[in-house]
Amino acid sequence: MARVDGRLYAFDDLCPNDEVPLSSGLLTGTTIMCQCDGSRFDITTGAVLNGPATTPLTTYQASGTDGAIVAAL
Repeated sequence: MARVDGRLYAFDDLCPNDEVPLSSGLLTGTTIMCQCDGSRFDITTGAVLNGPATTPLTTYQASGTDGAIVAAL
């Protein structure tokens, strides 16, 4: 999960290309980069922005109320 400009985003933690945790990658705005292969994904849609990954990142609806964060899986 990530919070960008006050909005919550939920997505799989593993890069769909090499299954490396994205939580150790670099988040810049709404783009996350896999630290292993350099693939970049748009966390708002899951779209692959740069390969080598070809499979989109799985994303989920996320919301926060009263201090609780909920992701619809």
